[in-house]
Amino acid sequence: MRDRGNQVVLGTFVATFLYCLLVLRTIRVNSPGEYTPYWGSLVGLVLAICSLGVLIYFMHHIAVSIQAPNLITVVYGELEHAMARLFPEPIGQEHPDEGNRRDVSRVMTRMEQEGIPVPADTGGYLQAVESDKLMNIMREHNLVLLLHYRPGHFLIKGLPWGRILSERPIPQSLARCLNQQLICGAQRTQEQDIEFTVLQLVEVAVRALSPGVNDPFTCMQCIDHLSAILCQLAQRVFPSPYRYDEEGTLRIIAHPVTFGGILDAAFHQIRQHGQGDVAVIIRLLEGLKLIGECVEREKDRQAIRVHVDMLQRGGRESVKEMNDLENIEKRCRQVVAILSREEQKRRVSQERNVSYRTEIL
Repeated sequence: MRDRGNQVVLGTFVATFLYCLLVLRTIRVNSPGEYTPYWGSLVGLVLAICSLGVLIYFMHHIAVSIQAPNLITVVYGELEHAMARLFPEPIGQEHPDEGNRRDVSRVMTRMEQEGIPVPADTGGYLQAVESDKLMNIMREHNLVLLLHYRPGHFLIKGLPWGRILSERPIPQSLARCLNQQLICGAQRTQEQDIEFTVLQLVEVAVRALSPGVNDPFTCMQCIDHLSAILCQLAQRVFPSPYRYDEEGTLRIIAHPVTFGGILDAAFHQIRQHGQGDVAVIIRLLEGLKLIGECVEREKDRQAIRVHVDMLQRGGRESVKEMNDLENIEKRCRQVVAILSREEQKRRVSQERNVSYRTEIL
């Protein structure tokens, strides 16, 4: 329904039908005032011919758009748009001293002991969070909020979706106001949930690997697009889970979105369903190699190493042909070498920076 071509076709059909009904009212046959609108009938005929033309276009457009490569391209475009919009997404003010873990640890300790649970008024998938309004509420009432869920998670009615750290009891009206800042629905959306779009590509890949379809080439196309988006995410700044107001006071502790979590969502199911498929395993390792050349954080490299180890163990258990197994082992070594090389570059760069600062001082 979001496709512009489909919208034009539907609009042409509806407009032609409605116009012909209106013109039909003016036609009078076998009556004293017999009248047939010449120009109105001519316009109706032209619209009918246009409708036939858009019908032919519609059949061709649908036949092309439902092909797997086109669907993958469309989903990838939506994923790129969501990534550009969400990473980073400014929510509140980042505290200038982000490395100060002492205050955060103290707040978390108090939250576990004194935190007041906030039950959900409705159930369903959490589609979006009104973060700015939540920040204003926290600042106005001098509260700290710990979120147990993030967009994409499923909320159960009556169970707490967060905890509030407050010096006094929370009125029922405030709890209702907090629940109103959560948008829930029957299904996930891409509004604030990048994993949803990632899982759409994963769904195409997993279905392509099913015995009824058995289309590893489509799966490998999905892996290529997922690898491309993960290469871009590896260089993005992920929003901090600790959200501070303009005065530097901690107000919201959000459920974090991490590169490792998105990597797991992208590759876990494909690896599990592609167990024993040498081409899929090799393409996953090639994708991890490309991602490894782009990562800048050590924890991201550790996440890639975990996937390499799982693919290596799975290959050893499921692949019996020695040449295929050697190809898998070779690519595993290449990925590990890339990760080690990038880590060595980072250490050298840090040592140079320290040496440069020392010389300046």
